[in-house]
Amino acid sequence: MIKIRNKRIAMLLVLTMLATMFVGVGAASAAIGDFKVTSSYSWVKANEVTEDVATITVECDNASPATMDELIIEINLPDDVDVEFEAKPTTDTGDVGNWAAKTVVIETGLSTFAKGDVIIIDDIDLDVGKGVTGNINATLRMFAQDGDKVLFDTEKTVRIARVGSSDITVSAAKAKSVYVGSNQKGANITFKEVGPTAFNSMDKDIKLTILSSGVTWDDGDTNPTYCDADFDRDTDKVAYVDIWNDNAAQVSRVVLTPFFKVSPAASGEIKVRVSGDGIETETFVVGNVGESKVVVTVEDADEDFVYRGQFATFDDVTVNIEPKNNDLDDTDWFSITLPAGLKFANVAPPVDGDGVAVFEELIKSDRTAWFTFDNDVNDDFDLTDFVIVADADAALGDLAITFDGAVEGTYVIGSVKDAFTVTTTPFALQTGLTSVAGADIVITETADGALKPTEDWEYSYYDVGKEKTVDYGYFSLVLPAGVTWDGIPTIEVTEGDLEIDDVWLGEDFRDLYFEIAQLSNIESVITLSDVQYTVLSQPGLGDLNILIGGGVGDWGYNIASSKPLVKTAIGTVATNPTAVYVIGAPTFTVNGAVQSVVTPSYIKDARTYLAIRDIATGLGIDPMNVLWDAASSKVTLIKGTKVVQVQIGSTVMNVNGVAVAMDVAPEISNGRTMLPAAFIAQAFGATASWDAATQTVTIR
Repeated sequence: MIKIRNKRIAMLLVLTMLATMFVGVGAASAAIGDFKVTSSYSWVKANEVTEDVATITVECDNASPATMDELIIEINLPDDVDVEFEAKPTTDTGDVGNWAAKTVVIETGLSTFAKGDVIIIDDIDLDVGKGVTGNINATLRMFAQDGDKVLFDTEKTVRIARVGSSDITVSAAKAKSVYVGSNQKGANITFKEVGPTAFNSMDKDIKLTILSSGVTWDDGDTNPTYCDADFDRDTDKVAYVDIWNDNAAQVSRVVLTPFFKVSPAASGEIKVRVSGDGIETETFVVGNVGESKVVVTVEDADEDFVYRGQFATFDDVTVNIEPKNNDLDDTDWFSITLPAGLKFANVAPPVDGDGVAVFEELIKSDRTAWFTFDNDVNDDFDLTDFVIVADADAALGDLAITFDGAVEGTYVIGSVKDAFTVTTTPFALQTGLTSVAGADIVITETADGALKPTEDWEYSYYDVGKEKTVDYGYFSLVLPAGVTWDGIPTIEVTEGDLEIDDVWLGEDFRDLYFEIAQLSNIESVITLSDVQYTVLSQPGLGDLNILIGGGVGDWGYNIASSKPLVKTAIGTVATNPTAVYVIGAPTFTVNGAVQSVVTPSYIKDARTYLAIRDIATGLGIDPMNVLWDAASSKVTLIKGTKVVQVQIGSTVMNVNGVAVAMDVAPEISNGRTMLPAAFIAQAFGATASWDAATQTVTIR
């Protein structure tokens, strides 16, 4: 029977089918005079005999008295608990002397017990009475005499079992030392059936949750090779064990060896909480974070930086990697990964020391560089001369590289900056306007030399991925759709010593280009003045953003991509523009911009009449949405979801299909369609006001 999971984690599951009962390992230790005692314990059930419930280890911390006749160890169960020894335990140092229901006396036969000597007592079988709950503790008494003289007599209580009602017991071995890095092995966690096929009765998988910060399950792809257990990682902190036993004649256990990924932020104990159906929830300490086997230091990280849209060689910063205890060899590797928006153009191999790393390749869109080792690494080595390209969306501020593999952690090696800033004053634009004067656009370097010359070999690099030389192309300013440059504005360096060269417009007049001829030695300012725009069609309500410093094919200023480096608003398209008409005048204004009339306005029957195109412009209606049906003499105006229709000679206006009465009708005058201004304005939610003194109609 084989179960397959979709999610995997680097965990070693060792499944052992046992006919005998399970011996778990808990954690209990104490010093007894000159002796240290540790004990394991197992989960047991009440009203049952359980074998191999515990192992007790006695270790000498200091030499025992030379005149000691013999070391005697006595194990006593509490009188007030219905628990008895079922059989003699065993010891590796001597015979078990007397044993009874509550007491075992071990005659070790040792007259000396030197520092570091160990006595192991195991095969402890217990008969647990009905109704017993909680921990089962034993009192360990150690004493020795010299003749009639008592040399020492001391005792300590240790846990040897724990009673539970669950069908599955869980225990953990002594915590292991782990280090910063991947593939860090923790102490074994053992799952045991109390009765055969108990694993199969579980309604849910066993859940293991890492409780310690800075520690996650390892992300490797090593899968268990046994068909009777499976391990799935659900998140970085949570994993599940699925175990089953088809042999009804045997009790089974599964020993799980967990592997962790330990970050530099981790410290102290690694705790794992085990919970699930059929087991009692318990937390185990399976590891202790020790000093890292690799030390990484970064020098002069404040010296190097890269501008967005440019590349830079990080030749001042040095990343020093110091392996300890000869832990790195030709089976090891490590990688360095850049944040989103940044990529490597090239990386110099590590240098110095006998264990020089070999540059392997760049992968994953050039954001990650991998390194392997030639030989055992005994000395520290350096990483330097990173060539890094920054795209427009690279995060400003600290630039950090993240290590993986044999080296772990994230370290700042420099920073990301903007090469320039842009300022202008937005203004209102309307559809169908030409020669609209705009505010100056000011481009300011953030430091001298920030803007690089176009196609200058001194500021080029060889891209190993693209196998070609890359340099800076044209500097561009791109207007939004529907807006064009009305002629080339004046472009000049108003501060500093930066030099610019050719200036030209693209074929659709939306793109303005210029070349940077000379690097600045003084922080410089480029000013675009005499700016004029034409709005060909409705570009959409809201901000009109100009895109500055983007890429143009392989020759754009942003050498990483075609993305603009700065996006700023040059103006807005107002939802409700303000239009001012003087009766009979040859011009009118929209948001202050002067426009020529199609035909002069006039007053008839106490109503102001405006040419269809003139009132549409004042209301912000796209010229494409002004429709004339000559066959029916009908005018249709569309703005957003509003559709307004009028017919020459008719006093009925339709607004989204609803008839609205007017007191005057549209008419033809001098070959032009003339509409009653007030009614049309109201249909689109605007108002028309009349100033008799100045003969002016204002629609807003």
